[in-house]
Amino acid sequence: MSCRIDLRHDQTSSLIEASSVPGVIICAPSWLNEALDLLTKKLNGVTFQVHDNSYDSSSSSTIIEEFVISTSSPLTLRTLQMIARCEPRNVTGVINKIHYTPAGLSDETIYAIRDLVRQCIIVALDETTHYGGYPSGQRESQIGPVYIVDLAGLQFQQSHNTGRLVLSKDRLPEGLLDDFIYEKVVGEKRNTFQEIEAEKHQHEAQSRYTKYMYYRSGKMVKAYFDTKAYRRFVTNDVILTGIAVNEVASENGHLLNFKFLKYGTGYFAGELIEHLEPHILPGVLDGLEILFSDYNPKTIKSLEFPFYKEDTESDTRLKILSVKYNIPYRFSTDDALKNTTKSEGLVTAVTNCGDPHAAFGNEMDFGSVDATIAENLKSKGNILCPCLNKCILQKFISIQIN
Repeated sequence: MSCRIDLRHDQTSSLIEASSVPGVIICAPSWLNEALDLLTKKLNGVTFQVHDNSYDSSSSSTIIEEFVISTSSPLTLRTLQMIARCEPRNVTGVINKIHYTPAGLSDETIYAIRDLVRQCIIVALDETTHYGGYPSGQRESQIGPVYIVDLAGLQFQQSHNTGRLVLSKDRLPEGLLDDFIYEKVVGEKRNTFQEIEAEKHQHEAQSRYTKYMYYRSGKMVKAYFDTKAYRRFVTNDVILTGIAVNEVASENGHLLNFKFLKYGTGYFAGELIEHLEPHILPGVLDGLEILFSDYNPKTIKSLEFPFYKEDTESDTRLKILSVKYNIPYRFSTDDALKNTTKSEGLVTAVTNCGDPHAAFGNEMDFGSVDATIAENLKSKGNILCPCLNKCILQKFISIQIN
């Protein structure tokens, strides 16, 4: 028996030829290479099959690709994307574990697969046909190039989702690589719920850990949100995204207006929705400051912050960044894909609000920001699907944060 990988619900194998275009690249921090080796050992000998959505009269689906993970054929960023984002759609965060049942994978291994794919991005140069449409479906025509960065935020909808890496609860579900990922991203050992409880009256702990209450087994119980860790995850994502999109745009001779969306603060936020807002923009600014000081992204000529809440401290930091690196910025309520700097000769580069369970576009039909962005692209996001794009490349990027 083989583990099952499904295409996005509206995709079929007939799209493979048109979707297999060069220039699309999966990027990940360099430490993830080590994580892939660890996960390869757990998946050694497991077979995965990609199924087509085109059904014949017998109602059995056609297998369009098959591969076996082994020490001689280890996980790559492409196969990680395929085995993690294997569901035709997912809007609840509940992992459909039936995809992994034939291999008898443990919950800890399944969580690690989703945790690692969240650390990756996929970068592509596509073309817009429209912008807007979420949630009304009403959109405006717009033809032009756009850089898409497929990126999932930390997810808090379910207790086993990736957001648990920055939470401390009693009896929190654990993944195989929780501590490994935390230490690589945050740069320090992760404290347990009991350790935070013991230190909660100390000033550093009070400013770092936000207490909140959640419902479990018929009663409200206490948990902690690690704000420093959350900011560090956002910071790493900004740096990885900035480095990657700068390299791709440089090869194409484009200059960019860079939009990093408020990923993970809507549906994904779950019970943490009110706690994420104060910390996402500071995390983005942490990343931008390091990106410009240490990595010199020459193609990024403008910054735009759609639907962020502007505050005095953030505005002060951005003014300093703007003067130091001669880069203008603006807060806006414009659509993610709207080219607001066309008159300045800039091409939009934008992150989406991706999902670690399903391919870019997820439920489609303007059901979310992720779906709307895909609907408004010439490729419908298909060129960013590793199951369809046979030319997709991979790259590991070294990121240093002091």
